[in-house]
Amino acid sequence: MRPRSGGRPGAPGRRRRRLRRGPRGRRLPPPPPLPLLLGLLLAAAGPGAARAKETAFVEVVLFESSPSGDYTTHTTGLTGRFSRAGAMLSAEGEIVQMHPLGLCNNNDEEDLYEYGWVGVVKLEQPELDPKPCLTVLGKAKRAVQRGATAVIFDVSENPEAIDQLNQGSEDPLKRPVVYVKGADAIKLMNIVNKQKVARARIQHLPPRVSGSLCVVLSVLLFPLSFQPSHPCIYNAGVM
Repeated sequence: MRPRSGGRPGAPGRRRRRLRRGPRGRRLPPPPPLPLLLGLLLAAAGPGAARAKETAFVEVVLFESSPSGDYTTHTTGLTGRFSRAGAMLSAEGEIVQMHPLGLCNNNDEEDLYEYGWVGVVKLEQPELDPKPCLTVLGKAKRAVQRGATAVIFDVSENPEAIDQLNQGSEDPLKRPVVYVKGADAIKLMNIVNKQKVARARIQHLPPRVSGSLCVVLSVLLFPLSFQPSHPCIYNAGVM
């Protein structure tokens, strides 16, 4: 039997999909499916992408007066974490240092500041206060009730407070509750202890694309760069 060359006489010829070819006529692999591409991107990002969303960038501006009466400013950048006890929002205000025991005072008329300040609380070791009057979350709520637009906890000496703040609440605060530790907490407390006017600005830290993610993007998107711009090339008839 002779092989068919163009199909039955009078019948339309079969259309075959023309393979994509790159430079020098080399055959290129088909582009990866979109779900697979997204899955690989998420895998490459790893837990770092989720952590980037929780990262808080705290910019502290210290105002110092000179003998001539002029003011000079010193800006320090710190890194903290947004806790689940509050909202993931930006906030700004003058820094007010608050003692953990001072937040236990039930008299609302005392230690009441004008709204718009940022409370800084250095938590002590749990052994020094075995029966606290309020939980860490309760202290954050008390500070917000007194007018704080945000609360920053130094958890260096009480790391267990991180779990307490991230347990979540049925009624989380509508203001940010941030915690810092380590070198960032030391810088913050050094500024606060100077007893000078300082302001804190809390913002989201823009997520950074890691180097591994860039490599994955380059590998996955390389075949797509040779995709023909005109879709009719795939449906060209072959006689």
